[in-house]
Amino acid sequence: MGTHSSSPSVVKDSGDLLSDHLREHQDLIGSQIIDKFEDAKNGNLPFLFKVLSIAKALSIQSHPDKETAKQLHAISPKIYKDPNHKPEMALALTDFEALCGFRPLETQDTPKEKVALKNLFAAVMTTPTEKVHSAVEAIVQRYQREQIPDEKLHSLILRLHSQFPHDIGILCPYLLNILHLKPGEAIFLGAGEPHAYISGEAIECMANSDNVIRAGLTPKLRDVPNLVLGLTYETGEGTRHHVSPDAFSTEEQEGAQSLLYDPPIEEFSVLRLDIPKGTSAAQRAVAGPSLAIVTAGEGTLAGDDERGLRVGLCSLVRIPTPSFIVPRQATEPTKGPPPTEALYTT
Repeated sequence: MGTHSSSPSVVKDSGDLLSDHLREHQDLIGSQIIDKFEDAKNGNLPFLFKVLSIAKALSIQSHPDKETAKQLHAISPKIYKDPNHKPEMALALTDFEALCGFRPLETQDTPKEKVALKNLFAAVMTTPTEKVHSAVEAIVQRYQREQIPDEKLHSLILRLHSQFPHDIGILCPYLLNILHLKPGEAIFLGAGEPHAYISGEAIECMANSDNVIRAGLTPKLRDVPNLVLGLTYETGEGTRHHVSPDAFSTEEQEGAQSLLYDPPIEEFSVLRLDIPKGTSAAQRAVAGPSLAIVTAGEGTLAGDDERGLRVGLCSLVRIPTPSFIVPRQATEPTKGPPPTEALYTT
């Protein structure tokens, strides 16, 4: 959901590209955003907003910083389709599993150790196919015979092998942190951080880019040299990627909850609203355009003009800037297990 050329959103009533509509109505973007992000004057939002539902692991990947993105786009524009970076945040809707960042070292994290880690990772990811096949086969046969002490690692290796037999990405959990998020927990990944989303459902928000450097667990193009070259090789517990939310609304909420997930970048933040049935919640205006999606229940959105817009499960609306949003008459889902989230907005 957004204005990226790879899969642009359209305006429901007219069928026009959202970017064309915003370029003609720049008041819907706001002067602060246009002044801060050069491409906004062309009708482009500074972020992309996705919902992920992962049954099969997504690729071992990283995203380039701005300078690297410009270089990759100039050299291979059909592969790296824009010159922008792609920091991203995943906010769990269900139990969510991911690989995220290099595991902590037993020794001090110094430049010398980073070089050693880079050399190790490069050696693993460039191992000849026949050696990968035999190594993975030996590991899988052992794990099928006996349980190892690390139950999370044991089950993940076997699961990845069932999805991508004998793939080099099956070895990455030995080097990367395995994270399990509960609904409402979030992680942020900046440029050069290796990761893979393994299972579960999540809201994902990122800068307006489609640049992905892949190296394993994928049928898509792999670019191992650029992935190895562009990683930060920072190490530590996976919890260092967690994003802790802060209260957003300053008004009495009648049991409603408004939480702001604000990662350390300028392009986006995500607001999670949980509004109990029969209550309402007023939100502060934000100085920029927003997209909102309902993940459970139904209700009414009203802006400062007091006009109401009825929304329900999977409704997607664009909120102009500035706005004063009041979800009203929230109701619980009619079927299925009710998630804690009712509305997400970027």
